[in-house]
Amino acid sequence: MANKNIDNTENGTGLFNTKVPGMDEAADIQEALRLYHYGSKIPPTTEADIVRPSLVGHLKDIKEDITAINAKGIGSTYTANEPSPIIDGMIWVDSDVTGGSGVQFATSQYQTTEPTTGLVNGLIWIKKGTSPLEMWVYDSSTTSFVKVGA
Repeated sequence: MANKNIDNTENGTGLFNTKVPGMDEAADIQEALRLYHYGSKIPPTTEADIVRPSLVGHLKDIKEDITAINAKGIGSTYTANEPSPIIDGMIWVDSDVTGGSGVQFATSQYQTTEPTTGLVNGLIWIKKGTSPLEMWVYDSSTTSFVKVGA
């Protein structure tokens, strides 16, 4: 049984293609399903045997991506000590900061008008409807919002 790529494009070069028997051939349904799922008439016995294009190959890629994302962690930490090493995009919330001392990461607002309630030092306001979006932070010492990057 000859096999060919099948996907959402005419030439079979899409991102998530897999194999099917040729349309001009009589195909055993079990062989056709194995070809569709595994990219081969013989199911793989180990992950190293997984071929692409195949549905199992795409699932393996997703599994590897999830493993890599999980290895990065949640991207934030809540501790009294500065984390080390610092990873790009990490947010550190100092568990020792309380009350009016320092900057607290309290919450954020996504709205078109400047917030007027719940104002605490460090409140982040994303101004809805702006392009590109504008981000502002509340400075309790001046009782006003300061545009980030300005």
